[in-house]
Amino acid sequence: MHRTAIVTRGDSDETLDLPVVSAAALPRTSFALRVVAGPDVGSVLVLDPTSPPHAVLGQASSCAIQLRDPHVSRRHVALTATATHILLVDLGSTNGTRVNGVLVREARLYGGETVSLGRTVLGVETDQASAANAPATLRPPADDYVGNMVGEQLPFTEARQRVLAEFERRYVDELLARHNGNVTHAARASGIAHRYFQLVRARSR
Repeated sequence: MHRTAIVTRGDSDETLDLPVVSAAALPRTSFALRVVAGPDVGSVLVLDPTSPPHAVLGQASSCAIQLRDPHVSRRHVALTATATHILLVDLGSTNGTRVNGVLVREARLYGGETVSLGRTVLGVETDQASAANAPATLRPPADDYVGNMVGEQLPFTEARQRVLAEFERRYVDELLARHNGNVTHAARASGIAHRYFQLVRARSR
């Protein structure tokens, strides 16, 4: 049965008659979320739209992966697998959820992203040949930090400190994710002394 959807474009009053593709007609992709940094390194959660597609991650014993990271909430994020992506929703966690370093409430994961919960980092893999921690598949973040600072009318010194802190946090998280949570290897790759890297890491938390 052929179905269509009528939609109105946001930039005009024009309406379009678009075909609706059944989800059953789409190629199904399975996803694996692999813990690459944190107390539970090596733990893996596989999600597939044909098996139970829903899962919750957090410290609670009812979670699909019970994370021992004290910076993770009891029920931190909910995940739902579809034929093409995973829908991630932050469940009001205390410390937030970041995808590729960007703080999110909700995100679509297609494979290749890194997801940070507290101090735990997960790589998103698919059965399509894209490995975890491959180049980012998300669009660049829509937020403009410098523009936001100016919009908030922050003094130059305070704005610079905030932008620098955000850079340090993202830089450290990305290095740790690339080196599977190994601080020594990440510090070596950064080109700074191990002790100073630790200080930067602590300051960015």
